[in-house]
Amino acid sequence: MQNLLFLLFFFFHTHAVAAIVDDSIKVLYINDLFKLIKSHHPAVKSADLNYQEAAAILLKAKGNFDPKLKGSWERKSFNEKDYFSLGSTELKIPTTLGINFKGGYHLAAGQFVNPEHTLPEGGQAIAGIEWNPGRGLFIDPARLERQQAGLAADIASADRQLQVNAILETAADIYWNWVAAYLEAKVFERGVQTAIQRLEAVRESYIRGDKPAVDTLEALIILQNRKYDLSTAQMAYENAGFQLEAFLWENGQIPLNRIRSFLPPTSLPQFPITPDKTQLIQNTTVTHPSLTLYRLDISNLELEEKWKQEQLKPELTIQYNLLGDGFNFSPPAETPSFTSLLTGNYKYGISVAYPILNRKERASLQLTRIKMSKKQLGLESKQQEIISKINYLYNQWLNNTEQFDMLSGVAEGYRKLLQAENEKFSLGKSSLFLVNSREQKYIDSQIKQREIQVKMYKTFYKLYAAAALLPDL
Repeated sequence: MQNLLFLLFFFFHTHAVAAIVDDSIKVLYINDLFKLIKSHHPAVKSADLNYQEAAAILLKAKGNFDPKLKGSWERKSFNEKDYFSLGSTELKIPTTLGINFKGGYHLAAGQFVNPEHTLPEGGQAIAGIEWNPGRGLFIDPARLERQQAGLAADIASADRQLQVNAILETAADIYWNWVAAYLEAKVFERGVQTAIQRLEAVRESYIRGDKPAVDTLEALIILQNRKYDLSTAQMAYENAGFQLEAFLWENGQIPLNRIRSFLPPTSLPQFPITPDKTQLIQNTTVTHPSLTLYRLDISNLELEEKWKQEQLKPELTIQYNLLGDGFNFSPPAETPSFTSLLTGNYKYGISVAYPILNRKERASLQLTRIKMSKKQLGLESKQQEIISKINYLYNQWLNNTEQFDMLSGVAEGYRKLLQAENEKFSLGKSSLFLVNSREQKYIDSQIKQREIQVKMYKTFYKLYAAAALLPDL
């Protein structure tokens, strides 16, 4: 029996689990993790591309107001007859006021030129405007597209903030699971070392005849249980690390086994900021990207409403062009004046169209206003949902803080009881069973203390994620 116990002790002693800590490995703090994610994570880069895409769409919409220059030349000759030669150039300048300016020059010569196209021998310059004083006076498709494209850039920015916030929230939760598993493994690691030392001490006492053989067996069983707990904790730590590794991007890829280059902090840092529920709620109602998206959708619908209201007006287009003899716009008058210039050589036109019942346009406007009402209700509901979540998480954080303080006192109490029991055991006034019982209580209290401490940190980051402020921490 004695030889068996010696062999068992030798096996467990020589196969003691190596310490996790390696001073050559860099400690990964959560701020470092956030920096890596914001700099390298593909989802963040994709959100950046969405913003660039919105900027390109805005540039495209601005292109509706680019000046346009065009020209044409046409000539017909048949049976040695010069039927006609027609040429034209035109510059059209759209404006954001709905007025289009245009200028051009036309040539027409030949034996069979259409009388309508007959021009002065030197050609004819044209300067004019085109205006829609009816439908399209305040907004038209080009102006609508440009304003909506401007909103799209703001939407992409808010959506990017939401995506980054969501990624950081998930990463923070996994990070603290990783830290919790590490701290728990450290507690069991110290328990294993203590159990090894106690087994050795009990073995020596047994050899001297001070302790019975059953104490050696009990110490060995305790060591086995501690090593089992440590093995389980180490497995949880490794698995949490593998999950966290999915966020450790660099240069467009996840480096193989990069998590092995990092260790969690052995002591948790101070909170980066003390939560202020009132301030969080105030900031949230103004800056939360989810609410911003609702407001931008409403602004988009307001633009639609403005355009739908324009559809209720008749289509009225007015064109007016000054005609020149070559490039001479002066009318054949003895005393040229501005009035005579406008009423001398010109060409104008008016076109009008209007659907009599206008049912399609009225229904379209009504549908847009219904959408706006729905969005407004959604905004109010979302705002209340966010505020309720902040209240819940803030209260949970306060409760976690109080529980941590209580458990810290409990753990310290169990530590003192264990210390006293060890002293009694060394004097022969206690049993190994009582010492192990006290030590197990102390280990359990440490585990609970670490669990609530990590839960406190997880709740803190969930609180700021609920307020969409994680990217700013």
